[in-house]
Amino acid sequence: FPSHDTDKFRTLLDKFNSSYKHRPRALLNNLYWLFDALIQFVLAIGAVLYFNWIVALITLLITIPSIFVQSKFSVHRRQVYDLSVPIIRKYHYFVDLLSHPCEAKEVKLYNLGTVILQQISKLRTNLYQQELKMAFQRFRIDSVFSQLNSLVFIAAEIYIILMALVQKITIGDISFYTSAVGRMQRSINSFANSFTNIFDNSLYVQSVFDDIVTGK
Repeated sequence: FPSHDTDKFRTLLDKFNSSYKHRPRALLNNLYWLFDALIQFVLAIGAVLYFNWIVALITLLITIPSIFVQSKFSVHRRQVYDLSVPIIRKYHYFVDLLSHPCEAKEVKLYNLGTVILQQISKLRTNLYQQELKMAFQRFRIDSVFSQLNSLVFIAAEIYIILMALVQKITIGDISFYTSAVGRMQRSINSFANSFTNIFDNSLYVQSVFDDIVTGK
């Protein structure tokens, strides 16, 4: 176990303080929503399968790449987080130097204000660029799969209307099957989001656990 006066221990302490308060609870909450989405999916897919198994299969297959890509993104985000913990600690250290009366007197005495402000600006810019890069990556991922889901829903809606026009289903069935497809999509997306959130939170908890127990 690392000594208490090392950077490694302080980094571990910061990671623990930022994770233990809400990560385990978030895991349990997402498990609940995962099972809720699974129940909704089972109820919805029965109606869609009865209507057309190809529509159900395409709707389901669209989500599988989303889960894989978002899981890879979670791994990348956790790696960025691990690298940013020491930067955040240093940033707060410099801010404390300027905000606490005793430290501020020494900073003024040795004329270190400009240097510290430059360091704060540099660290803040570094953190901002990391967060901005991840935000754009997440936006692109979400945009692609959101458009795919919309295309699948529109295609399913057109197919349902065509089936009604050739009198394979009734006019009343249009609303029923449209609702079933939409409910199936929402339940699959909810399941995927809950799954990736569980994976995401478990990465942070596992990272802290590895540092404490195995010393990785």
